[in-house]
Amino acid sequence: MSTNLTITERVLAFLKLTDDARINAFYLKQQAQLNKDIKNLNKNLSILKDQYDETVEDINEKLEDAKIRVEEAYEGVKPEDVATNEKASQFADVYWNTIEEAEFVVSDLKNDLESALENYEDEKKAVEEEIVERQRRLSKLA
Repeated sequence: MSTNLTITERVLAFLKLTDDARINAFYLKQQAQLNKDIKNLNKNLSILKDQYDETVEDINEKLEDAKIRVEEAYEGVKPEDVATNEKASQFADVYWNTIEEAEFVVSDLKNDLESALENYEDEKKAVEEEIVERQRRLSKLA
Protein backbone atom coordinates (compact mmCIF):
# COMPACT_ATOMS: atom_id res chain seq x y z
CA MET A 1 0.00 0.00 0.00
CA SER A 2 2.90 2.35 0.64
CA THR A 3 3.79 2.11 -3.04
CA ASN A 4 0.46 3.74 -3.89
CA LEU A 5 1.24 6.80 -1.75
CA THR A 6 2.12 9.98 -3.52
CA ILE A 7 5.50 11.53 -2.96
CA THR A 8 3.86 14.22 -0.82
CA GLU A 9 2.15 11.61 1.34
CA ARG A 10 5.41 9.70 1.77
CA VAL A 11 7.26 12.90 2.75
CA LEU A 12 4.51 13.82 5.22
CA ALA A 13 4.63 10.32 6.71
CA PHE A 14 8.42 10.43 6.88
CA LEU A 15 8.37 13.82 8.59
CA LYS A 16 5.54 12.61 10.81
CA LEU A 17 3.26 15.35 9.54
CA THR A 18 0.23 13.14 9.19
CA ASP A 19 -2.93 14.13 11.03
CA ASP A 20 -2.23 11.64 13.83
CA ALA A 21 1.34 12.82 14.17
CA ARG A 22 0.29 16.47 14.26
CA ILE A 23 -2.31 15.73 16.90
CA ASN A 24 0.23 13.76 18.92
CA ALA A 25 2.78 16.58 18.56
CA PHE A 26 0.12 19.03 19.78
CA TYR A 27 -0.55 16.91 22.88
CA LEU A 28 3.16 16.57 23.57
CA LYS A 29 3.59 20.35 23.36
CA GLN A 30 0.68 20.86 25.74
CA GLN A 31 2.14 18.36 28.19
CA ALA A 32 5.51 20.08 28.00
CA GLN A 33 3.87 23.45 28.62
CA LEU A 34 1.93 22.12 31.61
CA ASN A 35 5.11 20.60 33.05
CA LYS A 36 6.88 23.92 32.54
CA ASP A 37 4.00 25.77 34.23
CA ILE A 38 4.13 23.39 37.20
CA LYS A 39 7.89 23.84 37.50
CA ASN A 40 7.52 27.65 37.41
CA LEU A 41 4.67 27.60 39.94
CA ASN A 42 6.82 25.52 42.30
CA LYS A 43 9.57 28.13 41.89
CA ASN A 44 6.97 30.79 42.73
CA LEU A 45 6.15 28.92 45.93
CA SER A 46 9.80 28.97 46.88
CA ILE A 47 10.09 32.69 46.10
CA LEU A 48 6.93 33.42 48.12
CA LYS A 49 8.39 31.54 51.10
CA ASP A 50 11.69 33.43 50.86
CA GLN A 51 9.88 36.78 50.65
CA TYR A 52 7.69 35.85 53.62
CA ASP A 53 10.72 34.80 55.67
CA GLU A 54 12.49 38.08 54.88
CA THR A 55 9.40 40.09 55.80
CA VAL A 56 8.99 38.25 59.10
CA GLU A 57 12.67 38.71 59.92
CA ASP A 58 12.43 42.45 59.21
CA ILE A 59 9.28 42.86 61.29
CA ASN A 60 10.73 40.80 64.16
CA GLU A 61 13.81 43.01 64.26
CA LYS A 62 11.60 46.10 64.42
CA LEU A 63 9.45 44.41 67.06
CA GLU A 64 12.47 43.72 69.26
CA ASP A 65 13.46 47.39 69.05
CA ALA A 66 9.89 48.50 69.73
CA LYS A 67 9.65 46.32 72.83
CA ILE A 68 12.87 47.85 74.11
CA ARG A 69 11.38 51.31 73.52
CA VAL A 70 8.35 50.31 75.61
CA GLU A 71 10.61 49.31 78.48
CA GLU A 72 12.57 52.52 78.09
CA ALA A 73 9.32 54.51 78.11
CA TYR A 74 8.32 52.94 81.44
CA GLU A 75 11.76 53.64 82.85
CA GLY A 76 11.99 57.12 81.32
CA VAL A 77 11.49 59.15 84.47
CA LYS A 78 14.34 61.49 85.36
CA PRO A 79 14.70 63.16 88.75
CA GLU A 80 14.16 66.60 87.22
CA ASP A 81 10.83 65.41 85.73
CA VAL A 82 9.41 64.83 89.20
CA ALA A 83 11.38 67.36 91.26
CA THR A 84 8.16 69.02 92.43
CA ASN A 85 4.54 67.95 92.60
CA GLU A 86 3.70 70.43 89.85
CA LYS A 87 6.42 69.08 87.54
CA ALA A 88 5.37 65.49 88.31
CA SER A 89 1.75 66.31 87.49
CA GLN A 90 2.74 67.95 84.20
CA PHE A 91 5.10 65.10 83.33
CA ALA A 92 2.44 62.40 83.89
CA ASP A 93 0.66 63.14 80.60
CA VAL A 94 3.93 63.10 78.66
CA TYR A 95 4.93 59.89 80.42
CA TRP A 96 1.74 58.01 79.56
CA ASN A 97 1.61 59.36 76.01
CA THR A 98 5.13 58.12 75.41
CA ILE A 99 4.20 54.68 76.75
CA GLU A 100 1.01 54.52 74.67
CA GLU A 101 2.88 55.47 71.51
CA ALA A 102 5.55 52.84 72.16
CA GLU A 103 2.93 50.17 72.90
CA PHE A 104 1.00 51.15 69.78
CA VAL A 105 4.09 50.52 67.67
CA VAL A 106 4.44 47.04 69.22
CA SER A 107 0.77 46.31 68.58
CA ASP A 108 1.03 47.59 65.01
CA LEU A 109 4.05 45.40 64.29
CA LYS A 110 2.28 42.35 65.71
CA ASN A 111 -0.61 43.10 63.35
CA ASP A 112 1.90 43.37 60.50
CA LEU A 113 3.17 39.89 61.37
CA GLU A 114 -0.36 38.49 61.30
CA SER A 115 -1.09 40.22 57.98
CA ALA A 116 2.14 38.93 56.46
CA LEU A 117 1.22 35.39 57.47
CA GLU A 118 -2.32 35.71 56.11
CA ASN A 119 -1.08 37.15 52.82
CA TYR A 120 1.54 34.45 52.48
CA GLU A 121 -0.96 31.68 53.19
CA ASP A 122 -3.48 33.15 50.71
CA GLU A 123 -0.89 33.51 47.95
CA LYS A 124 0.54 30.07 48.69
CA LYS A 125 -2.92 28.50 48.55
CA ALA A 126 -3.66 30.19 45.20
CA VAL A 127 -0.41 28.93 43.67
CA GLU A 128 -0.94 25.42 45.08
CA GLU A 129 -4.43 25.38 43.55
CA GLU A 130 -2.95 26.36 40.18
CA ILE A 131 -0.44 23.51 40.48
CA VAL A 132 -3.19 21.01 41.30
CA GLU A 133 -5.23 22.24 38.32
CA ARG A 134 -2.27 21.94 35.95
CA GLN A 135 -1.50 18.45 37.30
CA ARG A 136 -5.13 17.46 36.79
CA ARG A 137 -5.00 18.67 33.18
CA LEU A 138 -1.69 16.89 32.65
CA SER A 139 -3.14 13.63 33.90
CA LYS A 140 -5.99 13.98 31.38
CA LEU A 141 -3.49 14.33 28.53
CA ALA A 142 -1.30 11.40 29.62
